[in-house]
Amino acid sequence: MSTADEATGASSAPRLRIAALLFALACAVYLGSLRNGLVFDDALIVTGNPAVTGEAGMLRIFTSGYWVPTEANPLLHPHLYRPVTILSFRLQHQLCGTAPWSWHLVNVLLHGAVTSTLLFILLRLSGSLPAATAGALLFAVHPVHSEAVVSVVGRAELLAGLFVLAAWLLRDRLFVSALLFVLGMLSKENAVVLPGLLVLEDVASAGWRPWSRERLRKRLPLPGLMLLVVVALLCVRAKVLGVMLGDPGGPFSRTPAAHRLLTAVEILGRDLWLMVFPAHLSADYGFDQIPVVTSPWHPGFAAGLAATAACALLAWLARRRLPALSLGIVFFFVALAPVSNLLFGIGTPMAERLLYLPSAGLCLAAGALLEHAAKRIALPSSRTLAATCLLAAIPALPFAVRCWTRTADWRNPRTFFLTTVRTSPRSTLAWLGLGNVHEADGRLAEAEMAYRKSMEIAPGRAVGHFNLGNVLEKLGRPLEAIRELEIARELQPGLWQACAPLGQLYLTQGNPRKAEEAWRCAVEEGPPRAPAHAGLAAALAAMGRTGEAIAQCEEALRLDPGDPRAARMLEALRGR
Repeated sequence: MSTADEATGASSAPRLRIAALLFALACAVYLGSLRNGLVFDDALIVTGNPAVTGEAGMLRIFTSGYWVPTEANPLLHPHLYRPVTILSFRLQHQLCGTAPWSWHLVNVLLHGAVTSTLLFILLRLSGSLPAATAGALLFAVHPVHSEAVVSVVGRAELLAGLFVLAAWLLRDRLFVSALLFVLGMLSKENAVVLPGLLVLEDVASAGWRPWSRERLRKRLPLPGLMLLVVVALLCVRAKVLGVMLGDPGGPFSRTPAAHRLLTAVEILGRDLWLMVFPAHLSADYGFDQIPVVTSPWHPGFAAGLAATAACALLAWLARRRLPALSLGIVFFFVALAPVSNLLFGIGTPMAERLLYLPSAGLCLAAGALLEHAAKRIALPSSRTLAATCLLAAIPALPFAVRCWTRTADWRNPRTFFLTTVRTSPRSTLAWLGLGNVHEADGRLAEAEMAYRKSMEIAPGRAVGHFNLGNVLEKLGRPLEAIRELEIARELQPGLWQACAPLGQLYLTQGNPRKAEEAWRCAVEEGPPRAPAHAGLAAALAAMGRTGEAIAQCEEALRLDPGDPRAARMLEALRGR
């Protein structure tokens, strides 16, 4: 087989057949996820967003953020705008309800579709079917993709990746490509990298030399149109969310820019290591699993800088002999830039799901290296594809096994959080989640321990004190519960959810005045709720203010005619 035949896909190894095999392989390694439940953010997005469940109209999808704060989860920040992803959730909810297997199946199929589409992109970038096949094979089974595929909320990564690759593949169809880009941007914000990837392809195809004026006129209209789309969508995002870029409440929101940059470089080194050796994986790298780097002499910063410099040097040295290797390395860094925290702070310091699209670049680089190694074996050119795939199978086999075992980490909430606190013992979010699981299972002592651990890692956060206060109340330790709930209110004055348990605790402790204060907070700062008015009525009645108590009972029954506490209290008050 000639080189030309390899690049175009000769009859002995048709590209469509290879794409189908890669699709099947990409799906096969994640089929175990069909046995998983809805874990962590999955449950929130499937059952906690009115735009998904149908409680809100379709317009809500386009006029609200990705996360909608709820009574059960008041601390969610609506700083993300992903209406296409939410629309996909809404349609699936209408068709399949909340059956977990169906949600996981869609993600698995999307990963297969992304892998198949990537084959054709890598083929165009490398000009070599063996390199493209090896790169797509590694992408299909790379364990760093587990979080994006196995967690339902990872669908944002999958949709954005699919639309970006499809728009890239169809770049010669200007408006079709632009429309796909819009869908990608409305799936997840990191689709913004596509104009840069298009320019990168053109620069590489020109031998890394400056473009002629004619080439500029021919190749720049699509990236230019896409940049106009980006500006328009940023304006829409600012209108809906009140913020154009970044996360105002993110982990770097109160960190000096220099410290954010130092930390981001360290994380680049961690990302590169995970791409090479993805043995130690975790679902959360939040506070304080990766401490903020405050000095350029920090070993983590030095390692990240050295790894990045080594990649840059390798890309430069290989630009003539192995251009696909250089292109793949630059692809990785361009695609990672918007989520690297180098340009601005985002909502997480590090996450494996953020590597989903950027990893395709390093897979391309690996494919180019494997093909080069296969050719050095001095086989006939007709066997280069087979030899390259055999070499790729050496890392692909353990990768596939790691994908399969990693899938089980999302089996249920208890497994998920027990695994996460083991892999990220300094993650306050993981300990909070484990506390929630213990509390829901009635294991209150374990829940108390988990909440205290989260507060030890991240003192001064209202959510830890709030959760601990609720557990202490259930454990029959009212004075300690009152102290924790009051601290939560002090740390977050708008946390009206803490007012109701405080009101009840004060009432049972014989302090109706403090109970009235707490219940009024619940009534005035929270949404209209019958239990809050009934609680306030109880506090007023305990102080002998019968008329006011009756008015609160009547309001509670207006909001919920079936509220038993308000009905009994009203009957007793009128009988006095």
